[in-house]
Amino acid sequence: MHTTEQLDEYREIFTYFDREHTGEIHVNQLGLIVRSIGFHPSERLLNELEQRYETNRINFEQFLEILIDLTNEIDDEIDIIEAFRVFDKEGQSMRIVSIQ
Repeated sequence: MHTTEQLDEYREIFTYFDREHTGEIHVNQLGLIVRSIGFHPSERLLNELEQRYETNRINFEQFLEILIDLTNEIDDEIDIIEAFRVFDKEGQSMRIVSIQ
């Protein structure tokens, strides 16, 4: 869940990139925009997100949907990392693989 402060920041960033004042931004700007917010999506994920929109332009609500997807992906990655920490009893960030 995003705070009001975060939503205001996202709106400000969206407005900055809406240089034509149409209420929309080009999807090919997504990588630059989400990285400026602090996300680090893969190029593959960015391509998937860009292909979701036929018009090559998105409005603020669609932009928020993308940020929610990115946030959920980060949460999934954190869950996976936490699961591996259960097996890293010495805190060395090493995975022990047993080959039988």
